[in-house]
Amino acid sequence: VDGYFVRADLENGYKNLVVYLNNQGYLKAKVQSARVEFNKTRDKAFITVILDEGPLTQLAKINFYGVKAFTDVQLLNEMQSKSNSPLRLNELESSIELIKQFYYSHGYLEMKILNEDETLVQYDDKGLSATLHFKIEEGPQIFVKSIRVEGNSFTKDYVIVRESGIEPGQLLTPETLEEARKHLDKMAIFSRVDLRTLEANTAVSQRTLIIS
Repeated sequence: VDGYFVRADLENGYKNLVVYLNNQGYLKAKVQSARVEFNKTRDKAFITVILDEGPLTQLAKINFYGVKAFTDVQLLNEMQSKSNSPLRLNELESSIELIKQFYYSHGYLEMKILNEDETLVQYDDKGLSATLHFKIEEGPQIFVKSIRVEGNSFTKDYVIVRESGIEPGQLLTPETLEEARKHLDKMAIFSRVDLRTLEANTAVSQRTLIIS
């Protein structure tokens, strides 16, 4: 590959190479050694990299624990990672976020994956096969029971509630909250708008929405 030789870029290049292999399913890939040689006039550099790809890790199975609101099939359909295919780390990271977004979009705003560390993936002894174990805390599906306005001295509270576009009985999702925030910002009379629920981090499903 032709280009300028910058020694400081080499380490990043080696790391990027390993990440690329990880994303292809070679989770134990590593750079064993690297050597830089110059020609006699030292105007060209030749870089030799010796890699150990390691085994290609196959994803054998995906398990879910703590799931009550949805079926395993529904969650599997949201994921990029699929069983009986190489376990690619970029697809796994994307799958984690897709599962979270799926829950959030259905009103489970406080859903958590409890084991986003190394315990999420279990390998066999040779690293040839892996199983994913998703331990999920769903939390309640959140609906708006009532709406309370705080910190308002510019207009009537009912005007703020009306402009938010949120009504009692409505399912609360990130999209709903973001749209409400945009509508209130367009009023151009508040320095800051915050939306939260009074019963945050509880098992209460029917909640009071605080617009402050």
